[in-house]
Amino acid sequence: MVHLSYEDFKKVCKLKPMAVSDAVAIRNDSVLLVKRNYPPFRGRWTLPGGFMENDETIEQTCLRELREETGASGKIVCLVGVYSGKGRDPRCNTIDAAFLVQIIKIAKKRDSESSEVKFFPFGKLPKLGFDHSLIVKDALRCYKKMKS
Repeated sequence: MVHLSYEDFKKVCKLKPMAVSDAVAIRNDSVLLVKRNYPPFRGRWTLPGGFMENDETIEQTCLRELREETGASGKIVCLVGVYSGKGRDPRCNTIDAAFLVQIIKIAKKRDSESSEVKFFPFGKLPKLGFDHSLIVKDALRCYKKMKS
C-alpha cells in the first residue's frame, strides 16, 4: 500500500467513511499488539489492523493487516463486532469490523508500520490507541464464552 502523508490522507478519507478491520489475536491468555510508527497514535500500542483495499473482503483485510504488521498468519474464529462513528479515528469516519483470530504461524518479517510487536497478558494491557480498549474488552467476552 502507498503511504500518503498524514495531511494528504486526512484529506482523502474525509470524502467518505472508510472500511477498516482489526485482528484480536489471542494466545495463552494474552493479546497481540503493535506499537505504531505513524500518526495518529504514533508510539502507542494498538491492535493490528488497517484500511480495506478495493480488491479484498473485510476478512481478507484483517488477515493481511495481521500478516503485514506482525508477521503472523492466522485464521478468523469469529466476528467480535462492528464499530463506527465519529471520533474513532482522528483522520476520518471509519467503519471497523474486528475479528477474533487464531494465530497459525509467526514469522519475523513485518512491515515498517509497527516498531514493536508483543503479546500482553489480559490483566496487563497498556493504554491503547483508537477505541481498541473497547474492542479488546468485547473480544475477551467472546473468547471466554468460546472457552467455556
